[in-house]
Amino acid sequence: MRTRLRKIVSAWTRPLASFAVIAAAACGSPSIPDRGIGTFSLTGRVTDSVSSAGIAGATVSLGGPVNAGRLTSTDQSGRYTFNGLVPGSFFLNVIAPNYAASQTSVTLSSSAEVNVSLVSASKASLTPPPPVAFDLTGVVTLDDGTPLANVDVWVDSAVTNGSFTRYQQTHSVTDTTGSYRVGFSAVPGSFGHDGAAAYVSTRNQQHFDDDARYLRPATSAPSQRMNLTLHRGRQMAAGESLSITVSPGDPICGNDIQDSYNDVVCRMVTIIVPADGILTIEALPEPGATLPGLEVQTSDDSQERCCENTASIPVRAGMQVLACIELPEGAPRQVFTLRTSLATSSRPGASPFRP
Repeated sequence: MRTRLRKIVSAWTRPLASFAVIAAAACGSPSIPDRGIGTFSLTGRVTDSVSSAGIAGATVSLGGPVNAGRLTSTDQSGRYTFNGLVPGSFFLNVIAPNYAASQTSVTLSSSAEVNVSLVSASKASLTPPPPVAFDLTGVVTLDDGTPLANVDVWVDSAVTNGSFTRYQQTHSVTDTTGSYRVGFSAVPGSFGHDGAAAYVSTRNQQHFDDDARYLRPATSAPSQRMNLTLHRGRQMAAGESLSITVSPGDPICGNDIQDSYNDVVCRMVTIIVPADGILTIEALPEPGATLPGLEVQTSDDSQERCCENTASIPVRAGMQVLACIELPEGAPRQVFTLRTSLATSSRPGASPFRP
């Protein structure tokens, strides 16, 4: 099992301003009531970018590797509060009627205050610039530098037509030198992420972890270049520990658990399960380092966990479990220990799937 990105179906969608609100909400986790699990707090005020007046009733949520799924609303003065947060890096998402959505990266090492200024949707939805016809080229290699032939390279991009946005896919296959070339049209910065014109990825490469990253052109010049790297898939047996390094240049993490394109990079490990039981997986940082996010999914899709750094799930003998260790895009290189343990029942015939 490898990264399995959801395909975007080419279709005419809601107006661009509405999409911005929906996309920002999708980048977080499902909305659940606010609850305290840690020791830090995050407070702030949501205001109008022109008048500086507080915006009441704005929805404020947290997404990303840690504290994901937290949700609250601003009071009459535009203030919000989250208590019981754990340290680490995550995203602060804010949406409000008649305003463009906002997403802010936050790194919490103590209680903090983060204020957010929202731009009115009418200003955010001004006529966008015309699409650019990009010519994207690059080379796909293995992590040891070996060029790879016959690799599918996909580009997801957005093209506007008036107030509507159409999402489209184009793709190419690498030649014997690992080279690819894809032509597509897009509006720089229109893909829902800061400066992104498109999302470029390999898909379903057996024995390798796919690469995925955003195309953020420095200029609107048609010719762009992006090299991609496939990593050999790593495996471990339940009960073992493994050292994992996550770097800024690692692939963007998109999978079935967070059904969206995320601003997090990740490395993946497949865990082989030898017997029925309860599998516990922990992503442990070095002393003083940021707590990573951890997403876990079984090969039969029966169990999914996101986004704390420890997960326990019932498993069957022969199952494979995909663990994704995540950090916010742009975070410094860090080394983690992926530690697993398998608790099996001593009763004959006992199974975590049966009472």
